[in-house]
Amino acid sequence: VLNNVGNRLLKCVRESDTVARMVGDEFTVLIRNIEDKNAVEKIALKIHQALNEVMEIADVSYRINTSIGIANYPDHGNDSEELLKNADAAMYEIKKSGKGRLKFFA
Repeated sequence: VLNNVGNRLLKCVRESDTVARMVGDEFTVLIRNIEDKNAVEKIALKIHQALNEVMEIADVSYRINTSIGIANYPDHGNDSEELLKNADAAMYEIKKSGKGRLKFFA
C-alpha cells in the first residue's frame, strides 16, 4: 500500500518536486517555485483525490484516508525545519477533527 501511495503522489507532482516517506504512513511533498496559494491548494486536492481512489493489490481492495497539512514559504516558515513542523501541526489539527481533509497552517 505504501509503495502504491508513493507512486500516486509522484504522478500528482512535477519532476522537479520531491516526494518522501518520512515515518510510518506519513509522506512529505515539497513543491518548489509556486507563488500562488491557489495552485498549491489545487495540487493538494489532486493528491487527496488520487489517494482516495480504491487500491487493488493482490485481489484485495484498499481505501485510505488522507489528512494533508500545508505550510508555505515564507508565510509559514523560513526554513525546511519550520515548514515541516508547521505542516505537521496543520495535519494533526485535521486528525483531531475527523481526518480526510486538507488545511493550511494558520
